[in-house]
Amino acid sequence: MYVDQNATEGRSDPSGTTDAGMAGSGLDGIVEAAGTGQVRVAQLTGTATMQALAAVQEQVDTLRRLASGESETRLGGGYAERIDRFNRDWTVAGDGSATEVMDRFSEQLGRLREAVALSMVAYQDSDSDAEHHVGIAGESL
Repeated sequence: MYVDQNATEGRSDPSGTTDAGMAGSGLDGIVEAAGTGQVRVAQLTGTATMQALAAVQEQVDTLRRLASGESETRLGGGYAERIDRFNRDWTVAGDGSATEVMDRFSEQLGRLREAVALSMVAYQDSDSDAEHHVGIAGESL
């Protein structure tokens, strides 16, 4: 969790406690903090983070395709058929299935990528503002 020592208002965590400057103890808090400019990420760090998230997403996509039930294990007949059906049901059917979990995780990765992108823009904006102020200060010398 990132804590901004200069934040003017506190954030509440899931337990209801408030800590001044807390950017979030979960994905929602991170996304909110990124959206309000409380989290800033330098270009190099942001780019590396985006590449890492893309690699994770690629792995999830691969596993999602494998778990989608497009191919059967063809274990044979009788009891093996029931095992095969169980495997398909577990991977693709209903709440808590492997594919449902991977779909939710993919959505969360997307939200995290958006937050990183917003944080990179906030960093660039604050860096540009600081450059402008240094320039103005230097002119008076």
